[in-house]
Amino acid sequence: MGRAVRSSVLAWTAAVWVATGAFGHAESARYHAPPVGTLFVLDTGSHRVLESGTDTVTTENAGHARTTWSGGLVTAAMSPEDRARLMGWFPLTAGARFEYGAGSMPAGTQRALVVVGEDVVQVDGRAIPVVRVTRHQVDPAPHAAEGEYTLWFAPEYGFPLKMTYRHISGAAPRFTDWQVVDIVAPGSFDGLWRISLECPGSTFIRFDRARVKNGALVDQGGAHPSAQSLTNTELVFARAGDQVEFRGTAMNASGHSVTLAARGTLTGDTVNGTGTINGRSGCPFTASRL
Repeated sequence: MGRAVRSSVLAWTAAVWVATGAFGHAESARYHAPPVGTLFVLDTGSHRVLESGTDTVTTENAGHARTTWSGGLVTAAMSPEDRARLMGWFPLTAGARFEYGAGSMPAGTQRALVVVGEDVVQVDGRAIPVVRVTRHQVDPAPHAAEGEYTLWFAPEYGFPLKMTYRHISGAAPRFTDWQVVDIVAPGSFDGLWRISLECPGSTFIRFDRARVKNGALVDQGGAHPSAQSLTNTELVFARAGDQVEFRGTAMNASGHSVTLAARGTLTGDTVNGTGTINGRSGCPFTASRL
């Protein structure tokens, strides 16, 4: 990881500490939305923060689907009045209940948040304090349904680090339980990536779900034979502005050393450029964040 990226990570970490711990209980009790650019890496995908306000945060997943969270807890549209009431609900205390259902929701719709209590979620080896909150939902006919989400909300980040669903009756929503496995600061290259470096002929490197940590590829995570056959990988990313380098060495299944070097331009969450494998040049290089 480059010096500039390290500096941005340290500055972001310091900002989180100031926001959550430096001003005493009254300040830490407020709702703090995560900074724009923060990436929550899930065991099923990711949530990147696109917009961050005083009471809402908008995220985008790898499929470019956007979700707006009110107070980091409610994903359905809320009226300004309900959002104001929700912000007044903080700090979250065990047993507290918040009911809402105004706005465009049809008559008979019921929503209720209940604070269950304190808990801890492990994220990348770190135990992060959270507050467990249930969100009970009842929808009337003709789409009658009932279910309950549980959110492990982290006040430090203003976002849930885990979310599950318990179906009770009616039509079940399309939802897959998830948990955050890593939290990436704005500007960092860390996270999950699909990487390809393909030279003319049959020489290529492909990683379908590679994990990058502190600028280094720490988990190939791909099902492709070319990824599985590589061992002793020492592959790293370095970034300077919108320019990204990917280089290093590895060992293939035949015991031969593989040396690669690639450079590309970062646009959004995609890198495009060219590179070499064992000196063979003119190889298209792409990397896309998952």
